[in-house]
Amino acid sequence: ENLDAYADELSLVSNDFTNEKEKSRLKNIASADYILVGKIEGFNTSKTTQNVPMTGESYSNSSASIQVSYKLLETATMEVITSATVDETLKKGGSFSSCGNVEKELAKKVGEKISTEILTELFPDYKPTPEPKKEVKKASAPKKAVKQGPIKLPFD
Repeated sequence: ENLDAYADELSLVSNDFTNEKEKSRLKNIASADYILVGKIEGFNTSKTTQNVPMTGESYSNSSASIQVSYKLLETATMEVITSATVDETLKKGGSFSSCGNVEKELAKKVGEKISTEILTELFPDYKPTPEPKKEVKKASAPKKAVKQGPIKLPFD
């Protein structure tokens, strides 16, 4: 199945209608050990609003989710080395400030998750580097004012 899809793509790109620059790129694929093929299975956004009858205030929550399936193929044989579907969700109180931010954040999270899964599959000893923890500054208690009286000197 993967070999057929690869052959179909190769014949499509290598026909007379494809420009020479694209055809020259075909030769570069031979040096790759693996090919990653992916598909976005779903992308959803939602917003819920909750009204507080006593105060008349309303609160909203937004969420966005994406599902991406992928296959890692060995180039020489087109054998599937690993495949999976990755789900990622972002939730936020209020509305998302911009759709572009949501898409970028979801893409980053999915990319990191897929990369980690593939590297772990190819290199069993692989350990992802944990993200550095963000320092949370604790609020310090206000300093108490020290009541000072007259200074007594030893010779007084």
